Amino acid sequence: MRSLVITNIDFDDWVLGGIARDIAKRGNSRLVMTNFRRPLSIFTTLIDILLAHDLVFVNHDTFFRVYRLAKWFALGKRIKVLYTHTETSRIIRWSLLHNLDIVCINETEKRTLIDHGVDSKRVTVCPTGVDFTFFAPPEDQPELNRVLLVSNFKERKNPSLLLDVVTHNQDFRFTLVGRGWENSLEWASLQNLCNFTYVEFSHSAYRNHLAQNHIFLSLSNLEGGPLPMLESMACNLTPICTSTGWAPDLIEQGKNGLLLPVEPQHADVRKALLQAAKLKMTPRDSISQFTYDRYLSTFIF
Repeated sequence: MRSLVITNIDFDDWVLGGIARDIAKRGNSRLVMTNFRRPLSIFTTLIDILLAHDLVFVNHDTFFRVYRLAKWFALGKRIKVLYTHTETSRIIRWSLLHNLDIVCINETEKRTLIDHGVDSKRVTVCPTGVDFTFFAPPEDQPELNRVLLVSNFKERKNPSLLLDVVTHNQDFRFTLVGRGWENSLEWASLQNLCNFTYVEFSHSAYRNHLAQNHIFLSLSNLEGGPLPMLESMACNLTPICTSTGWAPDLIEQGKNGLLLPVEPQHADVRKALLQAAKLKMTPRDSISQFTYDRYLSTFIF
């Protein structure tokens, strides 16, 4: 067995699962989705790893889980790891021990790794990329006060700020596409706002939501991407994003979007919304080089 692509089975219906499948197809590699709750699945994964020459881990958490179980697996193998964010100290330690090739998705993470001793030649930065055929501008111009947010619920997505923003911007209509937001403390209050709509994420309806909105908004205080920012830009939505992840790498202030501080006040967001509603820009043109095929090729040995 030449090359093996490994990820967590919990990512199967998430974007990382799709990326793992596409990397395996692109590289003619075997795909393994490990169930870390089942000993037999873990054992089978370790046997597959032992027989492989090259290993691709999607993502760093999958790599860490395997490494804890069998430190010997890295010996004599070429390894690439998709690294997004939040686990800097561990990825640095294992990189220095095993000369991992690390694929980051933003420049901030790359600089952090290099500053801590990781060989710059072993760190590649490449945003996840977009299928520009699938994500395309709509034929009809959406209303300028339509705002789209796309994320699953996590505290780092800043739900309290989201509530403040929707509350203080009644002249804008907000659609949140995601999962799990009913678990947030702000859920009941958001549901009571007449300018707020929540939609459970589904791939089949996603493009329709992109086509119906003029502005993409991300209020997260920590991101690796976010990927919906790229997808929305491909559809010519104007992005307003906090300065985290790849947003500061890709957004030129006032030219193809607007950047916010990492912890903005609702007044900062209000100002950006009013500005974005007046802007006429084509963000798609500024990210045309970030194709999905280009991204997949970074994982091929």
